[in-house]
Amino acid sequence: MNYYKKTAALAAGLLIAISACTPAFTAFAETENPDDDFVMIDDDGNVIGKETVSEGDIITSGDYKYTVKDDGTVSVLSCGHGGETFTLPVEIDGKKVSHIDGGAFLELNAKKIIIPAAVGYDLTENPFASCILTEEFEVEAGNEALCSVNNVLFTKDKKKLIAYPAGAAKKEYTIPEGTETIGTAAFYESKLESIKVPACVTKLERHCFSAMKSLKLADLSETKLKELPPMTFAASSALTEAKLPETLEKIEVAAFMDCSSLETITLPESLTSVGQSAFQGTAMKKVIIPASVSKIGYNAFGYVDEETPVEGFTVIGTPNTEAQTYCTDGDSEYNYQNQFTFKSYDDYQNQLDFQNLDMKSYGDYMYAVDGEETYLILCDSAEDTLVVPDEIDGHVITSIYKNAFQGCISKEITLPEGVKTIGEDVFSDHLVSLTLPASFEEFTTDEPFVNCSKLKSLTVAEGNEKYSSENGILFNKDKSVLLIYPQAKEDEKAVLPSSVKAIAVSAFCYNEHLKVLDLSSVEAVGDYAFDGCTALNTVKFSENLKDVGYCAFLGCRSLKNVRVYKDLISIGEYAFGYDYDDALEMKMHDDPDKYKDENGNIPKPYSLVHSFRMYADADSVAAQYAEDCGIETVYDAFTVGYTNVDKRVIYLGSGVLGLGVLGVIIKLITSAAKKSKAKKAKK
Repeated sequence: MNYYKKTAALAAGLLIAISACTPAFTAFAETENPDDDFVMIDDDGNVIGKETVSEGDIITSGDYKYTVKDDGTVSVLSCGHGGETFTLPVEIDGKKVSHIDGGAFLELNAKKIIIPAAVGYDLTENPFASCILTEEFEVEAGNEALCSVNNVLFTKDKKKLIAYPAGAAKKEYTIPEGTETIGTAAFYESKLESIKVPACVTKLERHCFSAMKSLKLADLSETKLKELPPMTFAASSALTEAKLPETLEKIEVAAFMDCSSLETITLPESLTSVGQSAFQGTAMKKVIIPASVSKIGYNAFGYVDEETPVEGFTVIGTPNTEAQTYCTDGDSEYNYQNQFTFKSYDDYQNQLDFQNLDMKSYGDYMYAVDGEETYLILCDSAEDTLVVPDEIDGHVITSIYKNAFQGCISKEITLPEGVKTIGEDVFSDHLVSLTLPASFEEFTTDEPFVNCSKLKSLTVAEGNEKYSSENGILFNKDKSVLLIYPQAKEDEKAVLPSSVKAIAVSAFCYNEHLKVLDLSSVEAVGDYAFDGCTALNTVKFSENLKDVGYCAFLGCRSLKNVRVYKDLISIGEYAFGYDYDDALEMKMHDDPDKYKDENGNIPKPYSLVHSFRMYADADSVAAQYAEDCGIETVYDAFTVGYTNVDKRVIYLGSGVLGLGVLGVIIKLITSAAKKSKAKKAKK
């Protein structure tokens, strides 16, 4: 989580900032003390300091209060109530006005504000935010800095919209072409119900659409904006739809805070950061957070106020991303702990699809008909051997829905002719063997049997045009790809058909029986293909092997060495030589900052297998992988059967053998010489 400073003054600070809406967020406060305080609020709404002005320095002249600056010019602090038409002062008491304070118009009731040609002080940071009754801005001809377009105040070049008259009765407004910036609190408390921001706008300033109590629709979708500044729409309580640009990267602090009618929003895939309290106080019960989001501030989603979470709030996203982390994030310093429900986007979509089905019961089954498709939704049979009927209520089953057999304890299941697709996590841990019909065409997931730890055999009926089986193993039709090797298949050695050129994703995962594997014909090994094959200790690779996927042999802790050849083109991270490290994972969880890399990411909790080595050719992809991972590499090697041999051992052995033979010869010569001397002595 991205932590912003959380203080008790945040909400109050935001309110102060909104009420004043000045460029430096300075609010003028009347006090009983002889000195008046100017409260400073930063971009995040936090009080950052106070500036005290002595009563003796403040001059009152009619409705005006002002101070005299060092250069003799006037800084206006207050203008009083004024009439229906108010003209900005050029001089007061013969002194030139050079500045209007942010709180100067807090009491002003004017419906029309006139800016004389001679006004030269800077108004681009909008001191008019509190002028909620104003219906018209008029700029006199000759003003070199400002202009009015249809009663809306702009800079002279019309590139910055400074202030929209909040009291105007108009309901819809499209920002004029040529506008590049929408200024601070530009539309504060306006009566507009919809606003459209065109592609020409490249920057928004804080509070620009805040407190618009009638605003229902804000369309920013045509822009290329990358950031929504602090409190962009804060307290726009009628807002029900905000269309965001596809380029948006940051939503800053409190951008949609207290948009109490906002029930849903589509966050773009470009988004990387969501600030503190960004969606606090909305009507949202759930949010879909893109995987691109890497920073989420405190209270960003799922809070009614700073301390009160939304009951039953659900975060939908990609597993193992910041979206999931946010659901259980906490911080002892600020004494908070998120407890939101996380749901993967796929599960969420499946749930929506499921809710839209018209389900019916038939014996041990539940099913639904949708056009030409009949979905088997649920089976809770207790039979050891189950043959699913060809028809249910006269309907031919075409699809097995996600989790359909999770409540079924059958060990042997035969699916009927007509079934074309099988969903995710369909079968339970009770399944031992499965027969697929000739009609079967597709699994909707790469890991259809990942939870079937007792599965020993898969069989495909004759006539299937896409799949085949042999010895309980599932292949594609021509057996060029091995798709599923059952987890509980008990063979210790596997020699595959010579037709097999590829091993699919997670094909062998979690099989704890297999020890020896011949991949002599295989050219590609998919991600996680042998993940968790803890007994596997010997693998024979083809010299034509080209690709080995991410974590392909992760968790193969008995595999101490592999021989990989020079034709290998790519190796995924953690492909060889790594095992799960529970202790390391615990340490990373307890102190994540300690393990972050230079990009702020936490690596996977995997450690190198003890004594693992790679036999590889010099200057090869395999050799580079080994070097990068700190794996011992043997360059001068050959393979005999399933055994990889370091030639250095042979050389050393030969040397030792040579020395041994020489020693024997020397010993024999020495012995012969001694015998000869002995004979001579006897003579």
